[in-house]
Amino acid sequence: MIKRIGLKSTFKVMYFVTILSMSGVLYIQMTMSDREGRFIMPPLLLLSGFGVTVIFMSCYITTFTIFSVKDRGSAMKWCNIVSRSLTIFAPFIAEMEHPWALVIMISFLIFSLIAVNFLKI
Repeated sequence: MIKRIGLKSTFKVMYFVTILSMSGVLYIQMTMSDREGRFIMPPLLLLSGFGVTVIFMSCYITTFTIFSVKDRGSAMKWCNIVSRSLTIFAPFIAEMEHPWALVIMISFLIFSLIAVNFLKI
């Protein structure tokens, strides 16, 4: 997919797919009962998991095109520091009232989609 449409477009498409599927999950949880949404929810969750996986693997595989060799170690170091620091808050977010965890996830996805536009690739 990266070779066909390019790295930046891959990021944009997969972020968009993930945002749409997570928004669908949020909509189903807010409006439908468990019984009504039981057939729609699994494909949406699978699609969002696929989107996040493609985004992560694209980042991991193509870091050498985004960063120079000199800066790659520093970039990976800072990404690890930030990600490990933010995972401290994961249990607190998971225990929040019903829609907030999904709203926070969708807002991070939207922020990342906007940030992809500033990549110089």
